Amino acid sequence: MSRATVVGGALLLLATLAGCDRLAFTWGGTVAEFGPVATSTGWTDVDGGFRHTCALRSAELYCWGENEEGQLGIGSTDPASTPQRVGDGKTWSDVSVGSAHSCGIRAGQLYCWGANDVGQLGIGDGPGSPTPVRVGQSANWTAVTAGSGHTCAIRSPGQMWCWGANGEGQVGNGNREQQSWPTVLITASHTWTDVAAGALHTCGTRSGGLYCWGDNAFGQIADGGSSDALEPKRIGTGTTWDTVASGNYHSCARTLASDLFCWGDNGGGQVGDGTSGNVRRSPAEVGAGQQWTGPVAAGDAHSCASTTGGALWCWGVNALGQRGVVLPQQATTPVRVGSEGGWGKVGAGNAHTCGVNAGRLWCWGHNAYLQVGDGTTINRFLPVTVGPEVDWSSISTYSSITAVQRTSTCGIRSGELWCWGRNTYGQLGDGTTGTGRDHAVRVGTAEDWNVVAMGNGHACGIKADGELWCWGRNGDGQVGNGTYTDRTTPARIGGRTDWTSVATGSRHTCGVAGGVLWCWGSNVSGQVGDSTTATRNAPTAVSAPFSGWTSVSAGGDDLAGAGHTCAIRSPGELWCWGRNTSGEAGLGAVTGTVVPLRVGAASDWKQVDAGERHTCGLRGAGALWCWGYNASGQVGDGTTTQRTTPVPVGSATDWRTVTVAGTLFHGGHTCAIRGGSGQLWCWGSNLAAQFGDGTISDGSTVPVRIGTSEGWSRLDAGGGGTAGTRSR
Repeated sequence: MSRATVVGGALLLLATLAGCDRLAFTWGGTVAEFGPVATSTGWTDVDGGFRHTCALRSAELYCWGENEEGQLGIGSTDPASTPQRVGDGKTWSDVSVGSAHSCGIRAGQLYCWGANDVGQLGIGDGPGSPTPVRVGQSANWTAVTAGSGHTCAIRSPGQMWCWGANGEGQVGNGNREQQSWPTVLITASHTWTDVAAGALHTCGTRSGGLYCWGDNAFGQIADGGSSDALEPKRIGTGTTWDTVASGNYHSCARTLASDLFCWGDNGGGQVGDGTSGNVRRSPAEVGAGQQWTGPVAAGDAHSCASTTGGALWCWGVNALGQRGVVLPQQATTPVRVGSEGGWGKVGAGNAHTCGVNAGRLWCWGHNAYLQVGDGTTINRFLPVTVGPEVDWSSISTYSSITAVQRTSTCGIRSGELWCWGRNTYGQLGDGTTGTGRDHAVRVGTAEDWNVVAMGNGHACGIKADGELWCWGRNGDGQVGNGTYTDRTTPARIGGRTDWTSVATGSRHTCGVAGGVLWCWGSNVSGQVGDSTTATRNAPTAVSAPFSGWTSVSAGGDDLAGAGHTCAIRSPGELWCWGRNTSGEAGLGAVTGTVVPLRVGAASDWKQVDAGERHTCGLRGAGALWCWGYNASGQVGDGTTTQRTTPVPVGSATDWRTVTVAGTLFHGGHTCAIRGGSGQLWCWGSNLAAQFGDGTISDGSTVPVRIGTSEGWSRLDAGGGGTAGTRSR
């Protein structure tokens, strides 16, 4: 459940990794694998290569993925799992990536970087470069395209220049000799407007005509034959072409009348004409009757394009998710990607795809080489948001207990508060209700948020000045502003400026201010701790002891507003109260209490986290203890036996933080971070993908390590969902 603590301005919510950028991840509910959360907008262009990707955001250039040849342009050959900025320029206007090199245009100047083994950088026969190198001295370049080992670019007023590998004539200069410097194509007119490089062939548009050259083994030249073309060869007459995209061995082009045609290799249905396992040596129409008005992209064995309104469609092979749908694995005609419109630029890599929608960048498909850019190596069959790394200093999530999981999450980066997910009660704090957010939206303009805690429909946060703010669902007074009316924006709670800890349960809230513990909201189980079961809509002091409290955690479920609360009091005493029907209060019986009672005699408790019906905490140097309901093995002691007092979870003493949650429909689960390297471990139910390892299963009664990634620093679980932060 959600809890957050600040002492003297230092975050104690979870352990930190000083000096490390942190990605925010969420999983569980309907998400079987953890994926990061991106907040950035301003993306305008993207292109995918063999195993890496580059994109433009507010005229800044970012690249990620494989980097053995320095193709990311970041000054090293280290791979990158998230977008990395290339240089400090802010005037990039175009970018294209090939197999192991990339090129881009900045203020009219052309730059290339990465491998140069066949002269693809256009800087002579020298070695490659891990940083952008200027190609020539001209400053009037308008477009560039990178193929497998060759490059072409257009220079105002329309000259076409190509260079690099030329064994099949893909440079288009009339021979097969490698060209290590830009070579101008001698054509009847210099009015080229578009160009696209495939693996061994190239296509371009000039004065409304479509031309291709290079390899023709799979019909890439679209002239009906199989002979290579060493110079640009026009494809038919009578049609006015607008734009063209080339994959490895096939191409697609759109006419000014918004008709779409593809040709070349069709082994996986990438031509899109309803057939597969063949070669199309002349253009075949795709989706007759559709108005193809948006960008076109072609990968190795898949293609994508958008229609009127920005609906995105893909076809061809989908074995690695490159079409952005779960099924089918192969489609010989266009299949829509999601139901959203508004897709702008789309870039197709070898087996992955990226697209821009409303300024946000989404990627999907093959990810073994980090080319999706989401901080993982998990293949993505559905689009995931991508953005530069940000340092999330606090994160909290809650997934409701309905049969269909509905998750809400909030996080803090650089003092800014961002929320996403379900918004039934206004819990995202952006002034709206009802409309969920599939991307993070900023809450207000404040830049001094320290911690945030998300409950089941409401949330609270503490600012740097010690003020407490809450918002969202308020039917039981859990917001604490003296009313029972839902809040769609943060409301300040009282006038105190010494709040140091806040915890949100399902329908009640607790916080520590000046060492005094306060609770409010639903109180049917006595979870407020004020000796009554009366609902409270404003902070109410918890019964004796009245001082010395340092942190608190609130648990409970939504069915009847029942719940329990646990808190730590100096010098490390653990106290719990409220519902105890499953032993979740740890008092040795199953009888609840309306006042705080001490749990055992230990005085070395460092952290406690209360879930729906079970609780866990850390003692001493890092020993982990759990208790309460255990039908799913969430206590972690190797059994499913209910525990009414704390029991140790294994013998390890290097646990750093723990979070617990549970739902009536999907059972309870626990996740924790262990060791100085920051390993993630989970146990209990995995019926709602709570482990985040890509599986849905019964789970485990003992801790199991999740993946091989390290650097986990913060966790929070609520209902059937989990969220965490991890360094790169």
